[in-house]
Formats: sequence, structure tokens, C-alpha cells
Amino acid sequence: MKAWCHMVLLAGSEDATSDIVDEAITFFRANIFFKNFDYKSSADKLLIYLTLYINLALKRLEGCRTLAEGKKSIINLGLEKIVIPGEAGFPFPGLFASPKSQQDAGKLCFATLLSSN
Repeated sequence: MKAWCHMVLLAGSEDATSDIVDEAITFFRANIFFKNFDYKSSADKLLIYLTLYINLALKRLEGCRTLAEGKKSIINLGLEKIVIPGEAGFPFPGLFASPKSQQDAGKLCFATLLSSN
């Protein structure tokens, strides 16, 4: 059984503190120009993954002509199956460790990483 994971990111938190998602959005333009990026922590790995996700979201929005189409496209992106480490098609096979068991695969969700950093 494949693990399904849905990630919902809510923008604009009530407090003024910035988190990893805010950082990924703020520095997206600069980060995409890095040819090489040496990661030092799990936060760096998450930043790499979020940069890819933002890029994917922007590509989905490219063909949208109205705000309603754009919202629908982003909602559908959030509902799609996320390929986890160890599965074919995962974009960074060496960056994240593959789950050791099916139970671990079920728990693997990048929303968990977001809440722990």
C-alpha cells in the first residue's frame, strides 16, 4: 500500500515570526540560481524540497487565466500523491533516507518536517 500525504500550507500566520516556508518563498528567486548547494542540516534539505515545490506550483499557475483557475490548480496540486523517498520518481533520491518499513513510509510526510523545524 502506497503512502499518501497531503500538505496544506497556510500563508500569513498571526504572529510576525518567519518560518521555513516564509524563508523558501522569500529567497526562492535567489535559490533557483544556485548551481550547487551544500546542505548542512535537515532545514537545508527541506528548503531544497520547498524550492522545488514552489517551482512546481508556479509552473502549474503558468497556464491559468483567472484567479479561480489558479486556486483550483494549486488545490489540486496539494491533493496529488506525493512521491516519497525510495519510490520511483522522487526528485532527490540521495537527499532523504528511504523509509525502513511500510509503517515508516506511512508516517513520512513533509508536513511533519515543516512542523518539526
